[in-house]
Amino acid sequence: MADSDPNDKILQFSTIGSLMSGVHDGEFNTTDCLGPVYNFGLGCSDKVNAEVIIYDGVAYTGTAKEEVGVLDRADLSPFIQVMHFHTEGAMTAVGQPHHYYVLTEGESLTEENFHAFAQRYVRSENVFFGVCVKAVFPSVTVRRPQRIAKEESRTMLELAAQQQVDTYTDQEGVIVGLYTPEVFGRLSVPGFHFHFITADRREGGHVLKFQIDKETKAEVRLEEKRRIEVVLPTSDDFRQGKVDLQLLDGVIHKVEK
Repeated sequence: MADSDPNDKILQFSTIGSLMSGVHDGEFNTTDCLGPVYNFGLGCSDKVNAEVIIYDGVAYTGTAKEEVGVLDRADLSPFIQVMHFHTEGAMTAVGQPHHYYVLTEGESLTEENFHAFAQRYVRSENVFFGVCVKAVFPSVTVRRPQRIAKEESRTMLELAAQQQVDTYTDQEGVIVGLYTPEVFGRLSVPGFHFHFITADRREGGHVLKFQIDKETKAEVRLEEKRRIEVVLPTSDDFRQGKVDLQLLDGVIHKVEK
């Protein structure tokens, strides 16, 4: 089969299963792959010290008790997902199939009903698609991990118990997300995985809840991705790691949902 458009691909380092199982040391240089093709995505930083939000080719970091930072070439990630995404312009001008551009008005959207909303356009639960939502959000709740030292370690359940949770009201910003079909739920976060960055780039993190009310105008973009390329870690932690699949599914649901 001939190689298809790179704009139609998700590039992923490691798996959500490995991350949830404790493979937290950074190995992938995210900034080296960012550019005209890979300009959008999400993941985490070394030791899961930050949630990573990739928007318009910049990898922002959200850490508890810190302002948003930016990854540089010295920063390595243990889990990352990047893709090409059209964040500006009308989708009809792009000329790509399976790209959807919606201006909402008079409709309430939350993390709970977004699946039904997206399915009006995508009409399939078996494809990956990127999500970009721009709005002045009446409410958005995000979490950010606490920073630990390089020599320290923790489980994902310990990390989740120590995270900082903040709710912002009437906050302009962008949700960056990815939908993963359930069948790929140990490769990537099953269902929707959302991160958020404020318009002033001062706050950001993993989305727990969001609200768009009927009075809010929101710009929603959905782009299907037909391919996913996974680059695996080379560390001994990954190569020799043992995964309890039953426990893993519970950890993913508790930590990422």
